[in-house]
Amino acid sequence: MTQPAPQTRTARGRPRSFDRDQALEKAMRVFWEKGFAATSMTDLTSAMGIAPPSLYAAFGSKEDLYAEALDLYDQRARTLTEDIYSQGPSLRDQIEASLRLSARIDGKDVPTGCMVMMACEQSSELSEDLQDRLSDKRCRGTDMLKDRLERAVETGELRADADVEGLSQFYSVLQRGLALSGRVGIEPDDMETAIAKAMQAWDRLTAA
Repeated sequence: MTQPAPQTRTARGRPRSFDRDQALEKAMRVFWEKGFAATSMTDLTSAMGIAPPSLYAAFGSKEDLYAEALDLYDQRARTLTEDIYSQGPSLRDQIEASLRLSARIDGKDVPTGCMVMMACEQSSELSEDLQDRLSDKRCRGTDMLKDRLERAVETGELRADADVEGLSQFYSVLQRGLALSGRVGIEPDDMETAIAKAMQAWDRLTAA
């Protein structure tokens, strides 16, 4: 499903006195850390450094702001994944790197868990339109992996009879699980073990 471009709202009269992109960045982080339901308007205005009237004028409702924050997160996640699939020295290395990205065990200062997957867990709190957009985002990672595996078959990186559909579903499920593991307190060493086992499975599943 094609997503509509985020609508930029501007306040009438007095010029905006804050950077909208920076404010959205800060809102994304709050939503990522706390989730939609647990995030209050006070949390948002405090983090964004703006007053409620300015927030409503620039972004609309809390859900409108959340939708834009999700789009920003999703765009960045897709860019990171595309970079992995285009730059890794081998397909195997790319798959392992994508799992590590999902696990967030690289030491970067980012919230744990996947914002999109967290949003899917809270979808009952959201409008039907946003639920549909979330479903599209959730499936996009699987589609990107499937496309990469299909290219690998075409170029000979994978054998011609490789189960592209099965592999894409299997590793997508692993990615989703790893994306939520840190959120529920799974230790990085345990995720490292899971990734190592996943790559052993890759070697067996793709063996000539």
